[in-house]
Amino acid sequence: MSKQAAVRGTRKGLMPVIIAAAVLIGSAAIATHQQRGSSSTSAADDLRYVWSLADSIPVQASASSERHWLLRYDVTGMRSGQALRAAGSLGLHKSEASMEKGADKEGNGDTYIGTIELDTADTGGQGTAAEVSMLIYTDSSNTRSVIIVKLPSSLDVERLALVADKMEQVVHEAGGQYAYSFRVSGTAASDPTAQGLQALRPLFTDVVAKSDAEMVESYEDLEGMTISETMYSPRIEQFMKTKGKKSNLQLTVHQDSESTALDWVIGVPVITGDYAQAE
Repeated sequence: MSKQAAVRGTRKGLMPVIIAAAVLIGSAAIATHQQRGSSSTSAADDLRYVWSLADSIPVQASASSERHWLLRYDVTGMRSGQALRAAGSLGLHKSEASMEKGADKEGNGDTYIGTIELDTADTGGQGTAAEVSMLIYTDSSNTRSVIIVKLPSSLDVERLALVADKMEQVVHEAGGQYAYSFRVSGTAASDPTAQGLQALRPLFTDVVAKSDAEMVESYEDLEGMTISETMYSPRIEQFMKTKGKKSNLQLTVHQDSESTALDWVIGVPVITGDYAQAE
């Protein structure tokens, strides 16, 4: 079993999860092993479905019910000019770090950043802008791009799907092809009488049952504070394949040693460290 540094958390309490959640199948990179979900399939349906899975996670009144979503597109097939037009269509501008780099095209390429304003009719204009960063890297004649979208916690499921549709339309119109991945994280209050694995195991019981998922790989840390499970669900379009096995759903939960709150992450097709915004 291999481990990688996993997803950068949206809050300090998620850091232990980030470290322990990197239980991946082999050492495959998502961008090269994802299947389906490439140009012909939208992330919208998978996002809607995982939204419903997250609804299965119990939340007590004392815990925050906010969900933090990050959506990623790995894009190929666009020439440099097409990638720049895609960034322009999204209203992105070159980051200060990229401008300071100037003509130096080595390293991680150029990053374009901006926000997408969402419909504010039902939210009173609060927290309705999605943050977007786009890394454009050109090596010889090959241009690769990564688009990361950080969505406001106030977003409802249909607006979440609309953001995915917008990203994909822009990529299609620029002549690109994409593979998508995403994650959602949150916090649930635990039973104060439950300790260690007794507190962790019940959290994903309904999620696993609803997804009809088959276990592919499982990890528990020695302290009994973190569980990470990698699965395959036929209800999710996207998947990756490694060592002859499909996987498309990773669940991780960690109990904070001080607050006893349960920090959780759901990733499609797996949780990885590739969700950090392009910098």
